[in-house]
Amino acid sequence: MKLFKLITAGLIASVLSAFSAGCGTVTVDSGIYRATADEMAEAALKTPYNEPVRGIWVTPRMSASARQDDYNEAYKQVKEAGINMVFTFDETSSKSKMEKLLEACKVNEIKAIISLPRISNSSQIKNQLKLVNEYDSHPAVLGYNLYDEPGRSVFEVLGEEYNEIRKICSPDKIIMINFFPNYVSPEAIDFKDEGARSWYQNYLYTYYDMAASDVVSFDNYPYRADPAGDEAAVAGTVSNLCDIAMLGRDKNLPCWGFVQCGEWGGTRTPDYGELRYLAHLHLLFGLKGYSYFLYVTPVDGSTEEGVFKGMVTFQGEKTKTYENVQKLNKELDGMKGVYLDYGFKGVIERNLPDVIKNSISATYAVESFGGVSKIATDGRVIIGCFEKSDGHKALYLLNNDPYNDTEVTVTLSELSEFKLWSGKGIEDMGADREILIRLGYGEGKFLEF
Repeated sequence: MKLFKLITAGLIASVLSAFSAGCGTVTVDSGIYRATADEMAEAALKTPYNEPVRGIWVTPRMSASARQDDYNEAYKQVKEAGINMVFTFDETSSKSKMEKLLEACKVNEIKAIISLPRISNSSQIKNQLKLVNEYDSHPAVLGYNLYDEPGRSVFEVLGEEYNEIRKICSPDKIIMINFFPNYVSPEAIDFKDEGARSWYQNYLYTYYDMAASDVVSFDNYPYRADPAGDEAAVAGTVSNLCDIAMLGRDKNLPCWGFVQCGEWGGTRTPDYGELRYLAHLHLLFGLKGYSYFLYVTPVDGSTEEGVFKGMVTFQGEKTKTYENVQKLNKELDGMKGVYLDYGFKGVIERNLPDVIKNSISATYAVESFGGVSKIATDGRVIIGCFEKSDGHKALYLLNNDPYNDTEVTVTLSELSEFKLWSGKGIEDMGADREILIRLGYGEGKFLEF
């Protein structure tokens, strides 16, 4: 199993995927050129697959009497959905369940991040270290989640915990933290606007003043029960992505997120176009991966947060959402993770609703990008600007409309070689100054030039 592409300072080079091919495979003497279908297929075949993190939260619900074969079969279903990572759930408190989960992950070539119990003081760290010592050598273990959605009160102890775990865990293991979304009450976590930073930015940066992690992660779920609020909610997600991307850049850490695929109290299950849009949106802001929330309905019935509905029912039956996620993951695989070799530089927008346009941070909002002279479209499009260490540029073009198709024409300042990646693999390739890109509803494509 190829490991995920993780650009994390201090982590062993073995967690890096192969470097993908650039755009220099097209040889042009002069003038406009378009590759044949066979040439594009051959170029795509020769491009190494960079595996992004694609995880789930909540794991399959297994009875106490479940055998190893039962676990293996349940995690085979996880793998078949296009998932390569799981966060442990209640398995952390059960040695029997944890061992079976890890073995099932190993059998199905899935990685596991062990969700450590929330702690509030230093005396509890020793129990976390016992878990690390017990499972760190297992080949399925990718790393540890220190805490899900921490507030200021635990920052200091999480800093201690990170340091203690880092002393004993394997150097290639990830120690991550998952932050609150920007719609949590700032008063509830004791932060406010200060100086040039918003309360949410202050929350993120204060954590790294007091603690540490190897990955920046957050979760934000925009699709509420009433779709009338979608634009404002998506604008909040875009703002959140800007802040996370900026933090990752400043701390030299890879960023992950969570993509809403299910529903619970006050939310709705996204349809395919909405799901597709949200996944591409995370990748467009330079995230190296994300997890779906949620995979399995965790409780058979109602909770204080309402009835949860995931990709799989509590009894283990697949839903339409499972089919949609599986379909989306197959589409994303066509792009072979080529975007992972690039650094995120900014965002260009065309015809976005004002509320979403205004949510793009001034740090990342740009009018132009090197080598691009014009971007024309009648649709609503958001475009991520990317650059590789060797100077190659790229655009991640996303149809901001999850319900209607659109077209975009990208005009380059000079004749350039290019590759256009989509769910089909390399959809277009050659040399030109003007490239027409058709985007389905909620669809994203990656243009290397």
